[in-house]
Amino acid sequence: MTNDPERTGDRGLLRSVPSPSEKPPKARTRKSASATAGTARKRAGAEPAHDQIARRAFEIYVSRGGGHGRHREDWLLAEAELRRAAQPGEPSR
Repeated sequence: MTNDPERTGDRGLLRSVPSPSEKPPKARTRKSASATAGTARKRAGAEPAHDQIARRAFEIYVSRGGGHGRHREDWLLAEAELRRAAQPGEPSR
């Protein structure tokens, strides 16, 4: 038994390098993270970004005196405010 592709008839192993007459495949470009996130928000109906919600939740936390134990409530309120502000026809904050 031999590993020579010519002798075993397995020529698929030799096809890994394109011949000079073939065009090389086009290189795929990556979108920037901000472009991808922006596109995702547009598709999702203008969902606010995580950092926007976090910033607004912190503002709510500070405005109520900074008491502990209400972080989830602050987050949900911030998220709802930002979604309302992002709806078409609504003035934004």
